[in-house]
Amino acid sequence: MRRMIYRTVTAVSACCFAFCRGYADDSAWLTQQIANAINAGQSEYVIPAGDYVLDNPIVIPPGTSNFTIRGAGASQTVLRTPNKQISHAFRVGVIPIIWNNWGIANQPNFNVSPVRTGAQKVQLLPDQNPLQPGYYVLWDNYNIKCAKNVWNNLNHAEVVQVLSYNPNTRIATLDVPVGREYSVTPKLAFMGGQVCKNLTISDMGFNGACGSSASNGIVGAGITDGLKLKNLEVSNFFTEAIMTTTCRNVEIEGCKIDGAIAGDPGNGYGFTIYRSRFVTIKNCRSDQNMRHGLILHSGTLDVSISDCQMDAGFDLHGYDERRVQFNRCVGSINIGNDAWLGGAKDVLVSSCEVPEIEFHPNVSQVSVTNSKIGGVRLFNTVPGTTAYPAEPAGGFPDAILFSKCDIASNTSYTVLWDCGKAGTLTFVNCKIENTRNDWGNAIRLDNLGATINLVKCNIINKTGYVPINILSKASNLYINMQNCTVQTKSSTAMWIDRNFRGRVSLRRNTLYSPNASKFVNDQSGRARSINNSAIKAVQ
Repeated sequence: MRRMIYRTVTAVSACCFAFCRGYADDSAWLTQQIANAINAGQSEYVIPAGDYVLDNPIVIPPGTSNFTIRGAGASQTVLRTPNKQISHAFRVGVIPIIWNNWGIANQPNFNVSPVRTGAQKVQLLPDQNPLQPGYYVLWDNYNIKCAKNVWNNLNHAEVVQVLSYNPNTRIATLDVPVGREYSVTPKLAFMGGQVCKNLTISDMGFNGACGSSASNGIVGAGITDGLKLKNLEVSNFFTEAIMTTTCRNVEIEGCKIDGAIAGDPGNGYGFTIYRSRFVTIKNCRSDQNMRHGLILHSGTLDVSISDCQMDAGFDLHGYDERRVQFNRCVGSINIGNDAWLGGAKDVLVSSCEVPEIEFHPNVSQVSVTNSKIGGVRLFNTVPGTTAYPAEPAGGFPDAILFSKCDIASNTSYTVLWDCGKAGTLTFVNCKIENTRNDWGNAIRLDNLGATINLVKCNIINKTGYVPINILSKASNLYINMQNCTVQTKSSTAMWIDRNFRGRVSLRRNTLYSPNASKFVNDQSGRARSINNSAIKAVQ
């Protein structure tokens, strides 16, 4: 028999009544006991060590504030769903449906003038009822439309708090500047007392196995301001093991997720953050048995991810996610998506170990510093070439900087995989190396049209193959290489195809090779605007 200890006589009697009657489902009495504690004004409810079977979610009602649910530890208090698949073990607050905004659109909505990024004042359109201070969701009807499925389209939203309203000017003052622009019929949806505030769920485990499938995960939370999830462990889940949607001020710490039952596109995501803002994720990990370990989705903003290891990788899903920082993380990073072309902006990757990093359409202003990178991949989409009319219609990555990075790979012919078009890529004080012993190039550009800046880099290719191989015919390809060293057994540092139509500027570079012949072998005869580079024969 499971040993269960509760703080009050009513809790014990309710538990024993449920257990002695032989009920297999613990969710009903847990939900009731938690509701009793909330209604009594208590600040905490403890679920003791034991296994608990859930046939339904444990519901934390909308409007709950300043409350903690704590277990005895992730291996001690374990929630299971052997009989029935459920959405999440804990269902927190109002969880809006992101593809039709049910939960937001059906609230009292106020039409407002277009809102710029960073604005702290929002003006209502004429003939609107007066606003009252309180919590709202700011959203609009701009849709990111999928390039692979015409029925999939999503928009942006964020939780805001109206501090005051002036009926004469129709101006509402918000507690913080907004995180992005809202320009297509923007609205303020009044949430009233439905917003959950300052909740903590900690120190529990979840095993979602249910026959050959599984339940989603341990926590699904929506319309919440202030959410802490600590020391939670999930195994055998279907998707969205830990999920927030339209939340802000979220802290996730010391959580571990393993073993997704589904890893196909659209499922098998571990930490899933939908259009949330001010999110901190630290000291978390996931194994490789899932689609992605951590996914930022639907225009999530202002995220700090530190000291996390995601064996299945990190993903910014291409809905114009903004201001995301990775610090001391381990795992591949996808920035943007080839189906959702909204891109991402203002991303910092610092002191990370990244087996591969991908840049997709409309990704811009990315800085990668002091990191170990296993390969760089670029993707672009030409407008009018997608299966369905996409929004945006197409795009390419731009304004990407690598500084003080070690970029090395032995799994492909190059550490830089190119696409058809990109903006500006800059490498400063980087080591770029192909470590294959048989063949390969450190940099090979087959199709790329872009500006490539190589400044004070050390480019290494240990074989006799040329380190930098330029095959692209794009007229807008410009390679600017300054103060770099090239180490190779090849006789040249750079080989340029005869069909090359771009430009190359080579300034103060040095080739170190036992077979050194000349720095560049230009088959096109027209590539160099400047070449004052040197060669040195070394053993």
